[in-house]
Amino acid sequence: MKEFVIRAFSAAVNAVNPFECVRKCLLVTSSSISINGSSSSIDIDPSSPLYLISFGKAAAAMTKGAEEILGKRLKKGIAIVPKVEDTSHPLKSTLYEAGRSNLPDQRSIEATKEVLRMLDCAERNAVFLVLISGGGSALLSLPSKGITLDHKLSTIHTLVSKGASIQQLNAVRRVLSQVKGGGLLERFGERKSVSLILSDIVGDPLEFIASGPTVHPQSSIRATTVIDELNVRSNLPNEVVHAIDSEKASPSVVPNGADHVIIGNNSIALKEAKNLLENGGFTSAITTSTRVGDAGDFGREVADTVVQLKNRDKMAILYGGETTVNLPPNSGKGGRNQHAALTAMIELSKRRDEWKDLNFCLLFGGTDGQDGTDAAGAILSSTDIIDMSTHEIEEAEKALLQANSYNFWKDFKGGKCHFKPGLTGTNVMDITIILCDSSMHM
Repeated sequence: MKEFVIRAFSAAVNAVNPFECVRKCLLVTSSSISINGSSSSIDIDPSSPLYLISFGKAAAAMTKGAEEILGKRLKKGIAIVPKVEDTSHPLKSTLYEAGRSNLPDQRSIEATKEVLRMLDCAERNAVFLVLISGGGSALLSLPSKGITLDHKLSTIHTLVSKGASIQQLNAVRRVLSQVKGGGLLERFGERKSVSLILSDIVGDPLEFIASGPTVHPQSSIRATTVIDELNVRSNLPNEVVHAIDSEKASPSVVPNGADHVIIGNNSIALKEAKNLLENGGFTSAITTSTRVGDAGDFGREVADTVVQLKNRDKMAILYGGETTVNLPPNSGKGGRNQHAALTAMIELSKRRDEWKDLNFCLLFGGTDGQDGTDAAGAILSSTDIIDMSTHEIEEAEKALLQANSYNFWKDFKGGKCHFKPGLTGTNVMDITIILCDSSMHM
């Protein structure tokens, strides 16, 4: 049963493969750029030069897919990636490596300057194809004039420590950046652009994915309101406070000719997993693709669902989204998927009498193949739980309190429940699968 659940997870990941997503959805002719057939299309002049800008964890693969379609129509491209891993198939676009620690660095700034130089030199009838994926905010980064990278990083750290929401963070980032919050869009001017987006945020809000560089900000939240509400004005560098107090209103006129298309997200991945499970004879249901909140609460929810399925057979339940873990002082090593799986296991171990005749398998996994560690999550069966000793349950509870789920799964059953598929090259948040089938082996 575990092998079949892993097949379903792999199907989900393959459905949002960055290279395939771009290659399959993009059609370029002498007079138009179409995405997903005729669902989105812009007219272009046959003489219009095409430029490519790509940034994010999936930038290299997305760029490769686009270059296959664009061919000789592509005049120039720049891709900013966290790590250059594969040089066996060189790209026409120039690759820049930056943001290795998932934070903007000096290399991010230099690469972004190269992007802006390309835009400034591009023809008046140029068309820009922009490929955006998770992690792009750390790669496409250029602080506003008078603001240093250290100013920006310390400000964001202060806001996060005060519990700032993503909306509040983006309101401040817009002021402190030349490219975020529609800054890149403004540099296009009246020239046409198409953004293909691989979403790693719940609900696919365009202005939040990679901090929305090609999207006119929709939020009316002002940065000055944010720092006053969070009471952090006195904790911020003077240069930052001055920039925030000098914030200009968003332009009332939005540049024309900008199109945005989500080409991969959690919903697409879940549907592909569901199709595979149904073809395998399972009645399948997607509960949600937007599950957020505490990872422990989610683990308990999964346990409750398993108990409710005790009289069902050949049944699969799928969840998507991205939870969080509230870390205790001196926390251990773990991640949201491993934490949720550990919580579900402990809960089910206490309720064995309620489901003891049910065969099931649970998989909690990050679609990028990592869960803050080299593990994507955990995969466990009813047999794994039934066979737990009192000592193992005690160790599980101890690991949960210490947020040390990684080390528990590393040792439990010799690590066979630790889910380590390796880096997948994509990221559309997390997937959880419950599979019930009395006829399949664990």
